[in-house]
Amino acid sequence: MIRNLQVDMKRLFLNRRFYYCVVGMAVALLVSGIAYVHNCSGITTLEECYDQVTGGGFVILFYMLCVVGGGLDYCMDVKNHYMRYMVIRNGVRPYAVSKTITSVISGYVSMFLGQIMYCGMMFVYLMIQNKSVSGILSGGKDFEDMCWFILVFALLGSVLSVVGLFVTAFIPNVFVGMATPVLLYYVVIILSNRYCRNQYLMPSCIYFSYYQLFGSGGRHFLYALLVTICFTVILYTGIYHQMKRRGEHV
Repeated sequence: MIRNLQVDMKRLFLNRRFYYCVVGMAVALLVSGIAYVHNCSGITTLEECYDQVTGGGFVILFYMLCVVGGGLDYCMDVKNHYMRYMVIRNGVRPYAVSKTITSVISGYVSMFLGQIMYCGMMFVYLMIQNKSVSGILSGGKDFEDMCWFILVFALLGSVLSVVGLFVTAFIPNVFVGMATPVLLYYVVIILSNRYCRNQYLMPSCIYFSYYQLFGSGGRHFLYALLVTICFTVILYTGIYHQMKRRGEHV
């Protein structure tokens, strides 16, 4: 399994598609951030821009691109017959575990880097607009909140990426793998808002809300990480059984 994981991680970080997606995610947020700045009067802080773009319309593209890095690798493997080679050589379970772990890491890293790149570009844009660096960062608790939000929000990328892997294990199609995780996520949001009575189980609390409910950013991050691991283990079960069924016919 270690060898499988090493190969998959090397393929991930040497693949230009992964970095194109990170840039695309940052640009998607930047477009939304620039639109927000133009609609505001006065000086806008980076923290305010970040708050707005994470709930804006272009965030849908942000979600879709975070799946591309590792969540769609299985499609490519099936298409290029790489899965058959790896299953024959190492077995289905190591292959499935490696793909799942790679998908988790890919989703997190891509969403984290996308947010960091956006913050850097948005800072430069605000500096050009204001012709000064003063007032761009409010500092203090607002900046700390934004940093924790970035770390927690990136965990959502891991979940969406694994959902993409889960979906493509059944339907190995790139377009289905990109669109379905986002659609399922919004369905979960709608249903949880309507029927869920435990606010700690709602996606808006797990991945979006600041840490007032948890007392600190670290506790919020650990809670979101625990939920993400639970989702990953559940999805891995389906991923493994479907890959096993497909692997029996390679």
